[in-house]
Amino acid sequence: MQLILMTAGVVFGVPCFFSDGFSCYLSALIEVYHTLKTFPRTGKQGRPKEPVKEPHPDLVYGQLIKKKRQGRLQELVYRVRCGAERLAELGLSISTSLIERLNLTLRHALAPLVRKSQCFCKDRAQMRRRVTFFQGFYNFARPHMSLRLPLSEQETSAIEPEHQV
Repeated sequence: MQLILMTAGVVFGVPCFFSDGFSCYLSALIEVYHTLKTFPRTGKQGRPKEPVKEPHPDLVYGQLIKKKRQGRLQELVYRVRCGAERLAELGLSISTSLIERLNLTLRHALAPLVRKSQCFCKDRAQMRRRVTFFQGFYNFARPHMSLRLPLSEQETSAIEPEHQV
């Protein structure tokens, strides 16, 4: 719930969410991104029907469930839990590849996140500092080959005389 609230605090509008098959995500998403459906009074005795929280019309939530047998991936099951129409309108498909890539990058860079390792971090605050430092380094200081663009001829001709000896 805290993660969804933090996301809602920094993201404008209603983003698309994709996750594994954990059942608690849907209720947390509806709790944060919802509309209230009210029911008209019937005129009969008794308490009127309470409003119901329905998913926001822009909410898209898809699940990618990996079915494994004996440690091997057997099947991928895709489920759209909310917003199938909007998902089709946007031309998106359910994909967790970006977060899987981030998780792998973090595991390679930070020893306490490696699977089956004797390196572990006893202090949660220290671990948070390590991850924050790495994110800052990875996003702002580390040169990325994928972000490089070829220089135009004007830029290369301006650079070459400086490097000649």
